[in-house]
Amino acid sequence: MVAARAGRVAGFDLRHLARVAKLAGAPRADAAGLVVRVAVGDVVAKGQPVISVHAQSPGQLDYARSWLALNPQVLTMEDA
Repeated sequence: MVAARAGRVAGFDLRHLARVAKLAGAPRADAAGLVVRVAVGDVVAKGQPVISVHAQSPGQLDYARSWLALNPQVLTMEDA
């Protein structure tokens, strides 16, 4: 997931993050999970990577990425 706009990271919806990880295959698949690349308070540029999704199968990866794209409220941004 990349930042849809420039701004300051205001927060994350942890339930939604957990959902994405589960759709990717976590915790059963050792390779599945998320890497959150920014912290609350960080200033980010539009298009900057903020969350990376990992999965063992291409299907799980596509499913998790699709769900994440439809649920952008995972990341809350504010003006910097």
